[in-house]
Amino acid sequence: MPQAHRALLAAGFREKMELQPGYRTMLRLATSRLVDSTGGPRSGGKAQHI
Repeated sequence: MPQAHRALLAAGFREKMELQPGYRTMLRLATSRLVDSTGGPRSGGKAQHI
């Protein structure tokens, strides 16, 4: 994972990345339901490709 992270940063994806403090948090977010800031479903409803 660290090597992939460095490669994404080097390729200029910093602005599109959501950085988290660890694998557990990142995996929890990656597998959670998509919600907006009000707690409702986000429009579009498509999963993020990781």
